[in-house]
Parts: sequence; C-alpha cells; structure tokens
Amino acid sequence: MNETCGIYMGLLQKFVAREISASQFQLAFFTQFQNDACEMDNSLFLLLDELFGDVDSYTDDPALLAKEPDFYLDEAGLEKKAQDILVRLEVWRMRQSTHDSSNLQVGAAEDRS
Repeated sequence: MNETCGIYMGLLQKFVAREISASQFQLAFFTQFQNDACEMDNSLFLLLDELFGDVDSYTDDPALLAKEPDFYLDEAGLEKKAQDILVRLEVWRMRQSTHDSSNLQVGAAEDRS
C-alpha cells in the first residue's frame, strides 16, 4: 500500500513543483487511478477518490470557468487541492509506518512468548 501511495505522491509532487502541467497531471492521474489494480486501504482510497473529483473538475476552458466557477477548477485551484491532498497523503503514510512498526513490535513480543 505504501508503494501505491508513493506513486500518487510522486505525481502530486511533480505537479506542485511545476515539473508537469495541470493537463499532464490530469492525464497521468486518470491513467494511474483507472488502471490501478492494487488493493488499497479504504482511507487511502477515499483520499485518492477526493483527488479524482478535483482532477475531474479541472479545465483550462475560460468559458466553463466563468459559467460555473464553484464547480470547475483552474490550474491554480487544482494546484491548491493537490497540495492539500499531498499533505494528507504524507500524514496517511506516516500513520501507516507507525502502525506497521507497532505491529512488528507486537509480533516480535508474541514470538518471544
């Protein structure tokens, strides 16, 4: 699961660092998310599903942005959402690492008994 999270974090980091455009990020994210066959934790899925909605709302069409500004996101709006999700994924990853290490400690203690 951490590997799956890392893939999405890498995409988000590239977008936030402006190494890829919003359109490139949109295409890469949709491709990854729609073809992701990995089993994932429900909380990770919910974060990525939220991001899916944000990415789906991105457009560079000024007419759509003007018509429904509360629904559509421009590049700056998508970047803000991406930064938020990136921080939340980092927190999720840290919690998973803590949870995994505490499980290892419990397992080691059980092995000694």
